[in-house]
Amino acid sequence: MTTGESCAKLFLVRAMRTIGAGLLSLALLLAMQPSTVAQAPQACTWSIGIMGALSGDYKRIGEPMANGIRLAADIANREGGLPCTLTTRAEDSQGDPNQSPRKARALTEDQQVVACICGFFSGETLASGNVFERGGLIMVSTGTNRTIKKQGFDTWFRAIAADPRQARATVAYIKENLRARKVVTVHDGQDYSEGLAQDVGDALGSRLRARYRINPEESDYSAVVSKIKRVDPDVVYYGGYTPQAGALLRQLHEARVGARFVVPDGSLDDEFMGRALGRRNVDMEASCPCSDAQKIERAQEFAREYEDAYGEEPGIYSADTFDVANIAIDALGELTGLETTEQVRAHVVEYFDNVEHAAGTVKSYDWSDRGELKAGADHVFVWKWDNGTRKFEMLGRVSELTS
Repeated sequence: MTTGESCAKLFLVRAMRTIGAGLLSLALLLAMQPSTVAQAPQACTWSIGIMGALSGDYKRIGEPMANGIRLAADIANREGGLPCTLTTRAEDSQGDPNQSPRKARALTEDQQVVACICGFFSGETLASGNVFERGGLIMVSTGTNRTIKKQGFDTWFRAIAADPRQARATVAYIKENLRARKVVTVHDGQDYSEGLAQDVGDALGSRLRARYRINPEESDYSAVVSKIKRVDPDVVYYGGYTPQAGALLRQLHEARVGARFVVPDGSLDDEFMGRALGRRNVDMEASCPCSDAQKIERAQEFAREYEDAYGEEPGIYSADTFDVANIAIDALGELTGLETTEQVRAHVVEYFDNVEHAAGTVKSYDWSDRGELKAGADHVFVWKWDNGTRKFEMLGRVSELTS
């Protein structure tokens, strides 16, 4: 063997020894520290925020909406597919705009909250939109007031048809189905109530005979009732919530005002309206950008899941909040679970900005570049008060009823 061959052989032996030692070290490392070398990503938790009336006079509206969100999270965890466990965090605003900014701050400061299906009402949405915007947290709201869009909240999206769309659909029904020639509107000065009454009145044109206002803090509306009686309208439209609607309708009935009573979604509450009216038989319809999930074929599975989970039929808007919560969950499904809170929140907002024709249980969802839901007459439904069952029963979409 030559000197060169000896050197080459020696180099090869040393290299093999070095490689072997390296492999042995790696094997020992794997044996001693398997949890650090081969471990799965660290467990994580995301929360969907809820903010609305979960107690008080408006609980019957707010609680089913919250349950729709909770159900979406429960199903997502059951089915898997998300890198993080999904929970919900609820803040009870009682629908009060004065409470909502503080509740919104609690949600935005919670680093686990990556989306909020809130606020449920217009007033609280207007009062807290800038808080969610500063926190980069999406707020998908069921508030319908037309002025919300004008605020320019960058993280706001509307989940249901806005007041102007609901108003136009309501007036079409009043004209074509109720054939009313004389109509008066009433509101109580709250953002939601005043906006709807204004929009309905404007759309009525010459059929509008008077506009009235009541004080929501009072219970005696006799002065307004007397004025309405003198007008003798075919329809009284009250654009507000159940506590005031029930009292006003009862007093109109006692004063023998024979007008048909029409209300929006804020008064679509069987239990509260039933208590307010007692056994009185009344002629009343409600317009609502919400449907009875049990009467929508593609919502049947949701309705069964909801009743199994909560022991009652789905309430109004529970299907809508379930839908938009699922759109947020779809956005989360594109992530790894390793992102920062800011990155996750930004991704959810971007997803809503870009999604097209998102299929829900009761409708599809598309948004304009300002967060406004692209809604038509098929997004608004008519419900009629049944004096026998003491419940509202859905008649159908306005687009179908007026065609």
